Amino acid sequence: MERPKKTRSITGNNSKRKRKRKVLRRIGSNDILFFIGLFVVVGALEASGLLTYLSIGLAGLSFGKPWALCLVLMWSAALLTAFLNAGPTTALFFPVVTGFNMVLPHHEIWWSLSLGVLAGSSATVLGATAGPVALTLVERFGSGCPPGLPGGHAISFGQFTKI
Repeated sequence: MERPKKTRSITGNNSKRKRKRKVLRRIGSNDILFFIGLFVVVGALEASGLLTYLSIGLAGLSFGKPWALCLVLMWSAALLTAFLNAGPTTALFFPVVTGFNMVLPHHEIWWSLSLGVLAGSSATVLGATAGPVALTLVERFGSGCPPGLPGGHAISFGQFTKI
């Protein structure tokens, strides 16, 4: 006996369910777990109070000069973003920036943070949020890539940074 059309439209047909399952199977769970882990670590650092000490340390490196604080913040954000990731680094530096006791225009501090994260995200494949995802896709499906990047093989840090 065939089901009424209303029931079919509510529950959907089996081919749509199969396509959804196929898409969900192809999503890289390693990538999702990587980003979840990064945000958990940042949250733990904030809860432990370590970011307060980082804020005091960065302000101390500037010797009380607002322009030096902007430069220290920019370079430290760039270096950390190159090896952590742009999103978690920004989340990490939000409490650090709000912990600065120095009086200076807020737009300068936020611009410094923004430029530092931007520079760091371009330095390595881990810096940008899409980098690890793109790297995983190239490794999995990269058989049509230039020589040296055959599909099914890992891309080393040296291969990525090769000019």
